[in-house]
Amino acid sequence: MGMGSLREPHFYKKAFITYFPTKPSLLLIIIYFCLMVLLGNKENFYFGASEEIIKRARILRKTMTKAEETLWNHLRKKQFEGLRFRRQHPIGRFIVDFYCHALKLVIEVDGNIHQEDLQKERDENRTYELQKLGLTVLRFDNEMVLKDIPKVLKDIEEYIG
Repeated sequence: MGMGSLREPHFYKKAFITYFPTKPSLLLIIIYFCLMVLLGNKENFYFGASEEIIKRARILRKTMTKAEETLWNHLRKKQFEGLRFRRQHPIGRFIVDFYCHALKLVIEVDGNIHQEDLQKERDENRTYELQKLGLTVLRFDNEMVLKDIPKVLKDIEEYIG
């Protein structure tokens, strides 16, 4: 009977109990958690996103909108406040435009479709779901990003404090 793949959420917990059924030493506990980090336990990083969502995020990174590209040019490579942002990042069943894991901050850049009533309702539900995960969501419309990027960056900076 196999223990499962490294991508399964509870693989490490199962492995730990299997290999250390008695009370482990502090050193073994430290080694276990170091291995968990080094081997890439991404459960909380992606908040349980499926492989399909992760694949779709990779595709979306290649087809960003002009507004997303504009903001990304200011956020990438830790240029903004030394923080690492990710673009088109999978979180649960969603793909968010930008995500900073250190701050649990989601930044969404909304196009014209987001002005429609049905889409506004979907955005509110999406924001609610992301907030339930302990994330903060900042939204900017395309026009603001394209015409006043300094204001957008200032708003993000004010949130960071």
